[in-house]
Amino acid sequence: MTESVVYGNSDGMNEIPNNTKYGQIKNSKKVPVEYSVISLRTHTWVVFLQSKWITYASVLHSCGIGISSLDTISELTPYISTSHERNHIQFSLNFCKIINKLIVLKAQRFVMPVYIGCSGWSYADPVEKGGWVKVFYPGAQTKKLQYYSQFFSTAEMDATFYEKFYKYMTKETFVNMTKATPDNFQFSVKVPELVTHNKRLDIDREAITYLKEFLDKISPLKISNKLGAVLIQLPPSFTVKEFRNTEEFLDRLPGGYDYAIEFRNPSWNTEGPWEMLKHYNIAAVMTDSPEQDKLKFLSDTIVTANHSFIRWHGRQVKPRYNYLYSKEELKPWAEKVKQISRETAVVRGYFNNHYGARAVVNALEFKQMLGTVLSEEERAALQHARNYFSETSSQLTLDRSFRQ
Repeated sequence: MTESVVYGNSDGMNEIPNNTKYGQIKNSKKVPVEYSVISLRTHTWVVFLQSKWITYASVLHSCGIGISSLDTISELTPYISTSHERNHIQFSLNFCKIINKLIVLKAQRFVMPVYIGCSGWSYADPVEKGGWVKVFYPGAQTKKLQYYSQFFSTAEMDATFYEKFYKYMTKETFVNMTKATPDNFQFSVKVPELVTHNKRLDIDREAITYLKEFLDKISPLKISNKLGAVLIQLPPSFTVKEFRNTEEFLDRLPGGYDYAIEFRNPSWNTEGPWEMLKHYNIAAVMTDSPEQDKLKFLSDTIVTANHSFIRWHGRQVKPRYNYLYSKEELKPWAEKVKQISRETAVVRGYFNNHYGARAVVNALEFKQMLGTVLSEEERAALQHARNYFSETSSQLTLDRSFRQ
């Protein structure tokens, strides 16, 4: 559970609920908060200050008016009795407006980390077959992970989901991944299908036992501080009727991990699942997916933990994941991510429209939309990919005209 911001008055301590305008930036836990209180009769103005952090709040208590919403002292006239009090309030109002501006600047500077990357990186086929060679990777022999990590600080590993790949993986696999990436790199790893699809989270069928084996195998990532989230993706056939299995499974999850769960059946569109996830501090995966999936509710802002997880699957059914988002389609998501980054300790987002490196284009564009200044290499890679898709689109148009 997240904490409310605390402020003081003559009646003792009170709480500003987190769902209010003043509850959005969470109280810093780094050092104790020092606060000063200016009491004006029954009205209390509070400004929280710290030597290195302005944590925050300014409130006009009992009037129910936020300082930042006050433009002139005339709005307080009903509460003023004397000219001395008027002067005192005017001075305090001006002071608090200045503090509010500083608070906004601090809030903008100290938003929590946002990691944007792609779902997978090992797409060695040429682009004609859905791979990333020519569009992103210079050649088939390019060391994929090393090259990818020059452009992104995180990746989602999906190969662990598939038994045909996972059974050949050892701890050494993950040790090598840590060696191939920079210190600040994170891997979010998908739980094997054995746990989610075959055992269906059923603890009576040893689902937890297999999960623990999985966590042990990927432990080199955690030891090296390169483990992001542990993604539990449920099959589309997994409905809310299996709520009890889900709850029992979540109740036995080993601690110390950022878990995220992706529902893929419309039946989960009800309040119960979100409350359950909040109880266990597990992120509900937000998704952008084809309309036919009937999962529009997962594109809403859903915060159920102190971390968040987003997946962009593309909006095309066949062929799936072969979809390039436009900037207009991503703009609403950019605003959501900026807001979520103020409510959770970390946001992780992955583009799963991987076919032909479309995920690379959208991930780099999305980083720009969030305010990241791309490096020269990133700009060059983005432009190269854009040019490729532009030329391909023009050729397809030309081919259609000839056929007609």
